[in-house]
Amino acid sequence: MAAAFFNAAAPQGWHAESAGLTPQSEVSTRLMPLLEGTGAAAFADMDKPRAFDPGSADRAISIDEPLAGVERWRTSGSDEEVRDQIHEHVRQLLRDLAD
Repeated sequence: MAAAFFNAAAPQGWHAESAGLTPQSEVSTRLMPLLEGTGAAAFADMDKPRAFDPGSADRAISIDEPLAGVERWRTSGSDEEVRDQIHEHVRQLLRDLAD
């Protein structure tokens, strides 16, 4: 979800990828309904989830899981509340990159 929001508005030369420490076998069916109407649905990566490779990222962000040396975004609430919190985190990241 975060990668889709980021890629929908990414500055030139930037691209986000989604990966997990223990990825699910497939993308959650909850993703697309949550992204509908946000402008990010077309940017959702629907391929098989990937494992996180810490050496492959220029910048890594963990959502809700503490990971040494990685920025952490905390979320809570319903799926819609988590979506909105992630979207706001992405907006802030984009503002930070613009500075």
